[in-house]
Amino acid sequence: IILYGCAIRQEIVPVDAKVAANIDKVYIMKNFNDRLDPALKLIEQKLDQQSIPNERVNSSQLPEGARFHIEYEGEWNWDMADYLTLFRMSLFKDGRIIGGAEYNAKTGGMRLDKWGSIEDKISPVIDEFLTTMKPR
Repeated sequence: IILYGCAIRQEIVPVDAKVAANIDKVYIMKNFNDRLDPALKLIEQKLDQQSIPNERVNSSQLPEGARFHIEYEGEWNWDMADYLTLFRMSLFKDGRIIGGAEYNAKTGGMRLDKWGSIEDKISPVIDEFLTTMKPR
């Protein structure tokens, strides 16, 4: 039996251990899509739990000299109600992507858990990614 429409993909691009050792503070660039506010709060909470200093900033207000920042985005689909189909979080060093995490349910339309909360969907992906940001 081949099942189409049931896959949810989670992908982690880890941060190099040498780079992770030099992360002193991470700025989180707020996405102005209000539907992503739970994701922002979760990112802040998870960084705090990992003891990674962080600060929320507006996308146009990254402080001069800031070396590390996170950007995130999400997409939704409709099937009797909105549900998150894509969440992507990228870590930048000096303006270049050095790692990230992705939750992708674009082909998971047949799954009944697609209507779950944003937190339930992306928390495991964020946790796994953030462990790569801690010095090893």
